[in-house]
Formats: sequence, structure tokens, C-alpha cells
Amino acid sequence: MKHITPLRLVIALVAIFLLGRTIELFDNPAEPQFAGFQMLLALVAAVLFGLYIYLVIKERRK
Repeated sequence: MKHITPLRLVIALVAIFLLGRTIELFDNPAEPQFAGFQMLLALVAAVLFGLYIYLVIKERRK
């Protein structure tokens, strides 16, 4: 297994943080004004996880 590059580490940590924050907001439905913000956080987290997976696959093909 190859070492983790700083870029992949940062992407993974930010995605995990955003996913955790999204789950925390979804657990508190008493604040409907954050519904759009929740969706935005979920989308950003999904894109970052996708980028991370793309970078891992790209490196393994080398």
C-alpha cells in the first residue's frame, strides 16, 4: 500500500468533517431554515469523497 499524500489526507478529513456536520444537522429537524445548508453540506461531502476515490483509483492504475 502506498503512503497517503497530504492532498488525499486533507480531502478525506474535510469530507468526514462535513459528513459528520451534515448528520448532526439532520438529527436536529427543529431548525428548518438550515434545510438548504444541509443539502449543500451533503453535496460537498459527496463530491469530496468522490474526488478522494478518484485519486485513489488513479494512483493505483499507475
